[in-house]
Amino acid sequence: MQKQIKNLEQHVLVCGFGRLGKAACERLEELKAPFVVVEEDESEYLAAAAQGYTALQGCATNDDVLREAGIEKASGVICGVNSDAQNVFITLSARELNPDLFIVCRADSNESHGKLKRAGASLVVSPHSTAASNIVNSMLFPNLANFMNSSHESSGDFELSEIEIQKGSILIGRTVSQYGQIENSISFVAIVRSSSETKMKPHGNESFQPGDVVIVAGYAQDLARMKELAQGPCDTAFATAFSDDGLADSPTSDKDLVREAPVSTNV
Repeated sequence: MQKQIKNLEQHVLVCGFGRLGKAACERLEELKAPFVVVEEDESEYLAAAAQGYTALQGCATNDDVLREAGIEKASGVICGVNSDAQNVFITLSARELNPDLFIVCRADSNESHGKLKRAGASLVVSPHSTAASNIVNSMLFPNLANFMNSSHESSGDFELSEIEIQKGSILIGRTVSQYGQIENSISFVAIVRSSSETKMKPHGNESFQPGDVVIVAGYAQDLARMKELAQGPCDTAFATAFSDDGLADSPTSDKDLVREAPVSTNV
């Protein structure tokens, strides 16, 4: 098991294999994202291992356990232990060991929400508040709820996703409209600049820059092609078509703009 963990990079640590941890692991596995379960309770640890998950038995508040789980090379941590106090300690340790982590924590009380944020959590989620919000939205907006649930259940064919434009990407300097000339089935919801500026419903003349995070909606296979181009140099036929010098310049009228549609997953 330790050999498997040592070979992991950009993985997620799931701290706690309770109901939230189990659900998180199922989703991570569905998305083919690498992860390690850290669980102190022996029966829950064995349950995770029996599922075929990479798992480590130990207390996630212990720095040595987090190091064994490869926290220095991880991309994120899910603090799903059934104790707000323990999640605060896990967050403090994780943030100290890897300042670049994206840390998501569960919180059962409003008071803990602020403490977790001060401890270094990137995002704090209240399972009860989220569930209540989803129930109300499903009641008030049933068609939207059915659409989003069915799209998720159908193997994630239709997705709302984020794509980071990395250094060396062929997309750098190109515009939303230029991308739309060869791939018009993606809706651009927002572009979050590296400066934290957010361009909602970006116009066709908005260009992609290194470090941009693009929020997009579309079908999985279409998003996969864009993710490939965003990661850096590649030699696929799709990349060759996009790099063709014959592509038009930025649009001069609204007719050239890529279709845009706001998408909500808060159902």
